Amino acid sequence: MKIVVSCSSPIDIGSGILTYCKNLTLALKGLSHDVVFISPKSKSNNWFLNNNIEFYEYDSGSTEVEILLDLDTLIQQLRPDLVINNDNCFIQQLAPRITCYFIAIGHLANYTIGSLLKINSEYVDKYIAISTDMKLDFVKKYKLNSNKIKVVYNGLHSPALQDLSKKYLSVSKIKVLIGAEFSKRKGADKLIKLLGNNFNNIEFHWTAGYLPASVKNKLNHPSVHLYDRLAKDEFSQLLSESHIILMPSREEGCPMLLLEALSNGIVPIVSDGIGSMKEIIKHGKNGYVCSLDKWEDEAKSILLEPFLLDELKIKSIAAKKLFDDSFSKSEFATELLDFKPTKNKCTKNEIEVYKWHRNGRVKGRLFVSLLNLIRYRLGFIQKIGKLNFLNERV
Repeated sequence: MKIVVSCSSPIDIGSGILTYCKNLTLALKGLSHDVVFISPKSKSNNWFLNNNIEFYEYDSGSTEVEILLDLDTLIQQLRPDLVINNDNCFIQQLAPRITCYFIAIGHLANYTIGSLLKINSEYVDKYIAISTDMKLDFVKKYKLNSNKIKVVYNGLHSPALQDLSKKYLSVSKIKVLIGAEFSKRKGADKLIKLLGNNFNNIEFHWTAGYLPASVKNKLNHPSVHLYDRLAKDEFSQLLSESHIILMPSREEGCPMLLLEALSNGIVPIVSDGIGSMKEIIKHGKNGYVCSLDKWEDEAKSILLEPFLLDELKIKSIAAKKLFDDSFSKSEFATELLDFKPTKNKCTKNEIEVYKWHRNGRVKGRLFVSLLNLIRYRLGFIQKIGKLNFLNERV
């Protein structure tokens, strides 16, 4: 089957959604499908070349109409059996022009990432939510048809292979990883409160990237290590050495970082906030689920347990088993393909045109950058006209 996977991020810049797309592409390829990856132009396309993935990158500097015409021509030429869209505004706009089965993956139930799902919803054959909470939000907030929404957890196509016994051979200090960005949604305020306590034989490693100077000063302690964005191999090394991961998020989907942690036998301390974490982790068995309202206090009590290291040895094995049993294979890709193929759906010659929905900072233009941020957070996607493919006007 020929499958188009589209992504909002260039292949060399991005995090959660891009990681999902990469894993999905490799899983589909592993199932012997022909995959074409569509994304904005990157500085390095080595990932495509190294994994023998057919790809098409469009120029983000072109106008919306130019990109839409370009991608429409490409898809008509490819004649795919399935399109799987991951937050790509242009592919979502082209849904009325696509004759095959169309799946839209919902990665968030807010911001413009969530709002995008409403565009051309009548031309989407199936939505994928990556948590039960997310499915409920899609129905409540965006009025999507519940019968079209399926919950499918993420998966990792290439899990880490590690002998967990070596991790606990000689532990002088328990290594705690924090991979969250500095934001309220990721629970940064709760992490700061937790790290303000004194812990013996524990060291914290926070790869937040940007942190305000005031926060850095507050966390200036020998047991707290703060990092700028790490290269992938450096982060992977830190991940493999860690014993615990902290994830106090108020809202998540099905975070890839959690799956990466489980694959390394890292014991998670998560919140019961919105998302799949509380559904995946079994408290006291393969990790800990703490109340969001009291997360920093409950996490503190866990880290102060007198026999914590012994508990971690047991839960580490359970965490790895959870990953191996539920997330390490290609089940998530197989579940996406559970549909009856459709060809030659009725299409439209005219579509509505929207501006790209995730514009960020513009160097030297503070007001424009602020406006972009406000639009993103409010979920506002600007409509700029219509495109008629018969006479190419907007």
